[in-house]
Amino acid sequence: MKTLIPFVFLFIAFVSCDRNEIPEELSPEISFEVSQFIETQIPVFNFELTPNGFYYSGYEEPRIYFSTFSGDTMSIQTESDVKALVYDRRFRKLYIGTKSSGLGVLKGNTINYFSPDNSMLPRFVIAKMDIDSDGNLWIASSNDGAGGLYRFNGNEFIHFSTENSPLHHDLIRGICCRNSAIFIVTGGTEATHKVFKIEKEFGNNYTWEEIISEGYFYDIGVDLNENVYLLFGHFASEIMILFKNGETKTITPEPDGVEYIYTQFTPDKRGYMWMCKFPRLGEGGNLSVFDGEKWHEPETDLAFGPPNWIDVDENNNIWLGTSNGIYVLNQ
Repeated sequence: MKTLIPFVFLFIAFVSCDRNEIPEELSPEISFEVSQFIETQIPVFNFELTPNGFYYSGYEEPRIYFSTFSGDTMSIQTESDVKALVYDRRFRKLYIGTKSSGLGVLKGNTINYFSPDNSMLPRFVIAKMDIDSDGNLWIASSNDGAGGLYRFNGNEFIHFSTENSPLHHDLIRGICCRNSAIFIVTGGTEATHKVFKIEKEFGNNYTWEEIISEGYFYDIGVDLNENVYLLFGHFASEIMILFKNGETKTITPEPDGVEYIYTQFTPDKRGYMWMCKFPRLGEGGNLSVFDGEKWHEPETDLAFGPPNWIDVDENNNIWLGTSNGIYVLNQ
């Protein structure tokens, strides 16, 4: 089902990854060997790579840090605890999701904030957001009818709701921008969640395609081939893939007696999906990679402990934010 959504300004997770499709300059082999360790000022709970260095923050700490690749570090105080970071490479600015100050936009050394006090955003907390290929920031929100999906182009907001879009509920549970599309999971406490793929048609018009009509999903991730990964099950302990060709598959690879909670998935430039996890029941590792066909895990325990965040650089190296600092795995 596709629906054309006009511009309205309101005030009120493929065919399985084919190794032949991997760019020639990239190796299909997966390496868990640490090639570099970067000491950080605090335990790293999320970070964003940039062309010149990287931003990072701690767990609900009112401060962000920036380190150049040469090692120079600066820190900037925020008005409230940091919940999320998204870097806009196109316009070279950092978006900061906060616990009680709304959306922060850092350009240079100045942070401007958008909140219910000075914008159409319905909440002071911003925890889930992503940026599309045009440089638009998409924000997941929910607030008793004023929630839904918000698009911010750096100057103004557009609000997509149950009144002007195919959304059937104002709670956006997960969001991921991939290639030129925006993927979202929406739904409340009933198992009637829907998954939408949103694509720009022309100007500020978008088409919405409902790709899953019913389920109970916690979060969404999408790889570079637009295969959709969805967290579901008890305590978000299972993963389902909706392949681009319409097939589905549950890929939870856990051994008997171990149940994991998955916390993040990030695709690399080969289309492999890297996943942070921690065991809720039993004992096990904290990192898995799905190559489109099978799972890969380190043969021994990671010396640096469980990763809190994953990012991928332009050379397809994997950056892991941990409580000890940042570790780089060359691929």
